[in-house]
Amino acid sequence: MVREISRLSEPTIALVKLCRKKMIDIASESGIIRTNITNALAGDRGLPDDKVERLQAAVGMVAGRLDTQQIHYWRVGYDLEYFITAIKAFFPDGAIIAGLWTKGISYFDLDRAIEGLNYIIYDEQTMVIVQRSSPGTFAIGAKPITPETVEGLRWHGGKVGADTMITLPKEVMKSIKAVNYQELDYLRQLIGAEMIVGWDQVIDLLRSQYKQPHKAFEAVKRWLDS
Repeated sequence: MVREISRLSEPTIALVKLCRKKMIDIASESGIIRTNITNALAGDRGLPDDKVERLQAAVGMVAGRLDTQQIHYWRVGYDLEYFITAIKAFFPDGAIIAGLWTKGISYFDLDRAIEGLNYIIYDEQTMVIVQRSSPGTFAIGAKPITPETVEGLRWHGGKVGADTMITLPKEVMKSIKAVNYQELDYLRQLIGAEMIVGWDQVIDLLRSQYKQPHKAFEAVKRWLDS
């Protein structure tokens, strides 16, 4: 049986480039030779569809979307190209962005100077922790990550400022910087973004409960009138 060979899509390339995992770990988790991944990212070759799916899974992509059951970790350097592509692909309805800060740390500290800035980007179902590298943060000519430079983003609290940043306990920020924090519920409670049921899930539920569309409509109407 001949397997289908596909070129990597732009969102897949962007996600691999942004992912905080090392390439050797992505190769190990996906079961794909590292050089084959590198060549596929460069557009020099395609990959069998089953390997594309494994590569996507290794960087948190399931069925064309970001896995909603995990916190994703991205690193953005000087160029925003891959980041812009990923936001457009995985947050088609837009997303909220907020700066992350460590409780008790002054505005200028050594970690910030070395590592750059940290952000949280989220919608009702998906959450991403973004680290902006020091060159991306401080280099002359580097564009900042803002709603003005990245279409689809809007500030947490409706504005940018110290009072709308998300302040985290030191131990939580330490774990986030180590790329091993996965307490989704805690972060959602902290930012006031509780997980909600998506419209697709509502439709699936209505289909399972009501065999006839007009019955489902009547149920929704009763809810709206209540």
